[in-house]
Amino acid sequence: MTRIMNVNSGQYLDFNGNSRQVFQNPSEFSVTQEWQIEQIPSSTLVKFKCAIPTGNVILDVPDGPRDPGVQLIVFEDRHTTEQLWQMIPVPDDSSGAFFLQNFFTQQYMDVGGSSLDANAPVIQFTFNGGKNQQWKTM
Repeated sequence: MTRIMNVNSGQYLDFNGNSRQVFQNPSEFSVTQEWQIEQIPSSTLVKFKCAIPTGNVILDVPDGPRDPGVQLIVFEDRHTTEQLWQMIPVPDDSSGAFFLQNFFTQQYMDVGGSSLDANAPVIQFTFNGGKNQQWKTM
């Protein structure tokens, strides 16, 4: 298992088990911050799976909207393209940082408004190359 940290805020990808909404949070070493990166065979795509007591959930874009600003969720594995991501290395970065582009929407995982606050929503957004769109595995 690995944790996924936002480069800008130093906070970790997390989610609320009830609402399923994804946000950033300081390190709590909770199960909702532990992710398994599952490589899709014969592709450059991955899924981010989190094992919680009620079962596995996958990082997901809610059905339908391709609009920038939509908050990400976790959901059961539906085997859809909304749950597939490409890890793109940040150019000229030796720290291992990467961008996460959703295969379905072609938008990037982003901390809304470059927020440094705990519980700030993690959204999909048009590529801007900012540190709020850069992530590292820890």
